[in-house]
Amino acid sequence: MTNTGISGQHDHGRSDGRDWPVFSSLQGYRRAWLRPDLLAGLTVWAVLVPESLAYASIAGLPPVVGLYAAVPALSSMRWRAAPVT
Repeated sequence: MTNTGISGQHDHGRSDGRDWPVFSSLQGYRRAWLRPDLLAGLTVWAVLVPESLAYASIAGLPPVVGLYAAVPALSSMRWRAAPVT
């Protein structure tokens, strides 16, 4: 299967993002956002992991259950808010 543009010409193996949805979500991402996004991600991780362990312990559950509960919260970062410009 080859990718063709609207005009029917081949695009020489370039993907428009439909093959890899992860990459299509990165279209328009600016390199300047990388450092603040990494800092925000590390901050969330530094708070979320101990907090989830503590809440599981308070509930009388094994701490690993708190980590399982943290996975949906971490995966929701994929749908992060647009950066303020």
